[in-house]
Amino acid sequence: FREGFFGYAAIRQVSGGGGSPSSGKTPQAAASYYTVAAGDTLWGIAGRSGLTLAQLLALNPGISNPNLIHAGEKVRLS
Repeated sequence: FREGFFGYAAIRQVSGGGGSPSSGKTPQAAASYYTVAAGDTLWGIAGRSGLTLAQLLALNPGISNPNLIHAGEKVRLS
C-alpha cells in the first residue's frame, strides 16, 4: 500500500457564488475541490488536506460509499 503513489491532482478554487455587497447578500468563501487520482483514498485525501474523514464526508454528502471513489471525481475540501 503506497498512498499517493500515482501523484496528486490539482486542488482547484471555485467561486462560491456570493453576491456583491450592494445586493444585500453576504459573500461566501470560495469552495475548493480535489480531483481524485488513481490510487487515492478518502482517508488519504482528508489527511493531506488537514481534515478528518468525518469532516470530508460531511462536506460531500453525495458520497454514499466512502470505500469506493473513482479517478476523476471531484471531492469538496471546503
